[in-house]
Amino acid sequence: MRSVFGWSLPPGCRTLPGEEPVGPCETCGGDPEGDSCVCPECHVCHLVGNTVCYDDHGLVYSAEQLAGQARLAEEYRLQSEADAIEAETHYDL
Repeated sequence: MRSVFGWSLPPGCRTLPGEEPVGPCETCGGDPEGDSCVCPECHVCHLVGNTVCYDDHGLVYSAEQLAGQARLAEEYRLQSEADAIEAETHYDL
């Protein structure tokens, strides 16, 4: 849809496809677009942070990557608990 101000997005859409924020690296918990991702480039497929490379291409997780995975899992657990509490609160109203 086009408006006098340019393109407008449909109701409920805040970003264009491809402009969605990128989540943390699932392999190390760092920012894949920043400098906090510590994952090496795979020597086979040349991807960075792909967990398949650790299963199929012989890469080995570093202690820093394992610590990042544990941190990320804890953040997900805490967020899940907060979401459950919020859902209960809204349900009780």
